[in-house]
Amino acid sequence: MAITNREKYLKGIASLVHKGALHFEAEDRPVVMMGGRKVYISSVAFDTERDDLTYTVSNAKGEVIPSAHGERLLSGLDIGTLSGVEGAVRRYAAFRRDREQNLINIESRLKTVAKHTAPSVG
Repeated sequence: MAITNREKYLKGIASLVHKGALHFEAEDRPVVMMGGRKVYISSVAFDTERDDLTYTVSNAKGEVIPSAHGERLLSGLDIGTLSGVEGAVRRYAAFRRDREQNLINIESRLKTVAKHTAPSVG
């Protein structure tokens, strides 16, 4: 059951991140414990070289904490943390869609205005 849930979360996150990355604001960063310390997942990305999802962590000040062991693979996180990451990714993917739609609407309105305000020839 846990493997099925893990795969469900990873596939859901991958479908929203695509081949890019999502960076979280400080107040939205999922918490993870590492070495007895509370750190925050600051971004999730698709690593094309590894064909896998990776993540970065930061401290409470927002400073990125480098990994001594290479890329951090999202698949190595526990189910509870993956659930939190998926929720954050879903919210940020929705924000991205809203921004894209807003840009499309602005562009459309600008074209309409330009069409109606263009000087007539003749």
